[in-house]
Amino acid sequence: LAAEFRERETAISRMLSNVSHDIRTPMTVLLAYLEMLRLQRERAGEDGALPESVWEMAGKAEGKAVQVMELMEQFFTLSRLRAGEERLSLKRFELGEVCRECVLDFYESLTLRQFEVEVSIPEGEVPAFGDETAVRRILFNLISNGVRYGGDGKYLGFSLHREASFACVRVRD
Repeated sequence: LAAEFRERETAISRMLSNVSHDIRTPMTVLLAYLEMLRLQRERAGEDGALPESVWEMAGKAEGKAVQVMELMEQFFTLSRLRAGEERLSLKRFELGEVCRECVLDFYESLTLRQFEVEVSIPEGEVPAFGDETAVRRILFNLISNGVRYGGDGKYLGFSLHREASFACVRVRD
């Protein structure tokens, strides 16, 4: 029974991996066309040949396509983890530095959108043990969601605090 369950889980994971891969290919092409359109507009200047509303729609479509690609990458990673094809790399890393880098990655986007940003990260070392890449992905998603869905308030708060045996990250919008 356990072997049958594991075999079924592996088959499902492979199927998910294949579906993810099959969707990523046309999305990559779609993103390339949207990027070419954006670059053409940049070359043409503000008075591009198409009305502003068309350029806005193209920009929104590119944003949504990027969002779908990010979701597909997460889905693909999950399916590889479930199939045992990928393992988390558990090691010690500096969580405070990772948090600073992740917040800085959004600096330009937050500035352009005129967000008020409040960041609280301790000066000293905040050691953590885990998969640094996975933590970066989680922080990216938290901040990205704060920007995307909390944009009406034009505020993003990010805090990291350390307790005796754990650390806590909070993103507020």
